[in-house]
Amino acid sequence: MGTLALGLAHEIRNPLNAAVLQMHLLGKQVDREVASKDARASMRDRVQIVVGEIKRLGRLLTEFLELARPRGLAREAVPIGEVLDSVIELHQAEASMRGVVASRVEQGPKDARVLGDREKLRQVFINLFVNALDATPSGGTVRMTTRTRGGRVVIEVHDDGGGIAEADLPRLFDPFFTTKPGGTGLGLSIVRKILEQHGGAVIVRSKAGSGTTVEVELPAAADAPPTLPNAPPGATNAAPG
Repeated sequence: MGTLALGLAHEIRNPLNAAVLQMHLLGKQVDREVASKDARASMRDRVQIVVGEIKRLGRLLTEFLELARPRGLAREAVPIGEVLDSVIELHQAEASMRGVVASRVEQGPKDARVLGDREKLRQVFINLFVNALDATPSGGTVRMTTRTRGGRVVIEVHDDGGGIAEADLPRLFDPFFTTKPGGTGLGLSIVRKILEQHGGAVIVRSKAGSGTTVEVELPAAADAPPTLPNAPPGATNAAPG
């Protein structure tokens, strides 16, 4: 399946890149040859719509590849606080523009570490943070909280958004299911897969109109399983155990 996905991705990316290039050339030609300002603006808008959809297909392809053929994990003791700080720093400007306060709270040891792949874990929390940011209205807060529990490190990503309908909760981690306009529906599937590789778990608690909390649980560095790629699957929308 992974080999098929890789070959398919290569065959699809080439025409997508060619299509983007042609749309850029078309946009320049419109600027040169269309006399009417209104018509020119209308045609440029249509070009941008097409380019945007092509880029969305590119993102979908990248995420599908990540799901179908994930790379192996590098294993090290990762200070999870540093990972979360880097995620907030990366998106601080966007959060400020939206009028959203991003914060991190430590309720346990400040040097909590998990055994895992730093970049993969960063990918998990970027995805969860961006989802929370997208759901939060101006004046709201996205808060990441860390603590330890029974030899595990627990990270909660909470937003003040409108929450998730109860009927949608069981489907959140299904491939291609999304409630976001323009979303690929693969981000949370990738999150779950990465956490399963780490012997971790993910739980979503939400009510429509009351915000959402995503709880990620990972083995502490001293207690993590010795062979991460063969770790048992984590819980989804259920307590780990």
